[in-house]
Amino acid sequence: MVLYDERDILTSVKQRHWLNRYLNRSTLAIYGAVVALVLLWPFDLDRHSNGVSVGSAGGAEFRSDGMLRTAVLREDLVDRFRNASGMTLAIRLSTFDPAQTGPARILSYSLTSFRRNFTLAQAETGLVWRLRRSSKNPYGFPQIEVPGVFESTQSQHLVVSYDLRRHRVFVDGEIVYESPLDEGSLRGWSDHHRLVVGNEPTGDRPWLGRIESFKMFNRALAPSEIQDLYQHRSVPEALVHYDFASSDGRSMDDRAGVVSGLTLHRPAAFWTFEYFTLRKRHWTDVLFNFLVFVPWGFLLFGTLVSERRRSVWLVVVVFLAFPGIVEGLQTVVESRTSSTWDLLSQLLGCVLGAALCKQLGRTAATSFSS
Repeated sequence: MVLYDERDILTSVKQRHWLNRYLNRSTLAIYGAVVALVLLWPFDLDRHSNGVSVGSAGGAEFRSDGMLRTAVLREDLVDRFRNASGMTLAIRLSTFDPAQTGPARILSYSLTSFRRNFTLAQAETGLVWRLRRSSKNPYGFPQIEVPGVFESTQSQHLVVSYDLRRHRVFVDGEIVYESPLDEGSLRGWSDHHRLVVGNEPTGDRPWLGRIESFKMFNRALAPSEIQDLYQHRSVPEALVHYDFASSDGRSMDDRAGVVSGLTLHRPAAFWTFEYFTLRKRHWTDVLFNFLVFVPWGFLLFGTLVSERRRSVWLVVVVFLAFPGIVEGLQTVVESRTSSTWDLLSQLLGCVLGAALCKQLGRTAATSFSS
């Protein structure tokens, strides 16, 4: 089937109407490039003052939304974990709110709220641990959940270890959880992530509480070493070590000193970018995608149909191809996520744009012929 009527109508419009300026391949290409840039760029949406105070209360206090963060960690540090036989994270902390959810990020080595090397978080009174243990799974799922860890607001010493076979969680030196067999590797860790305390790099998973210190080891500590660590006895050498109780100011240096360039910074303000799921805010994203693709559908339909005879199937294929390519790229761009709802809203925007172009062409042709 061939769209002769629409071609004739649009050709008439191009000759005698203001659309002559816009219905061409150059405009289509420029707008397509703009749409691709918008949908693939990690936009920051909201600016927040940083609600973190360091040192004055015996640690880093997160009483409102805030974060501490490093620059992207050095590759030689990441390589030490990639080639390790396991890892251990030890942290002294207290929560301010046993009911906070999100999960609220206590410590995250990540790029976004979805892509991470590891994340330690709180979901109400439960501890959540997500660890990237496969190069094909940047999300750290399935996650480890340990209920009842944050029932108290008192200070406690938490340790999470992984020996490439099992996860273990210790509270105040005592083991409270051991996972079933879960073999994996740290070789898939990304060197494009930041170490962030009290939040995610995207700023959308704040945690409320106090952190006195934390350490990272590139091996799984033995239970006796973890007990010594809790009791402040002979302390194993850490790969990363931050002590907020004795820190003050807007930057905190790594005390381990094994690798340089690990300074934590307290930005005066930070930007929040949320990825959208089927929650209330998701519908703003659906609407955004819909409205962005209305002009695309208008320009695409007008250009393909008016410049020469084009079949309906070619128009349909191009309609499907561009949104599909954009959403496909979002699955491989680490700072973006893809959604079926986004794709559907984009296609509906294309259809509406094409319908508007077709109707405008008919209206213009009718007015010219009368």
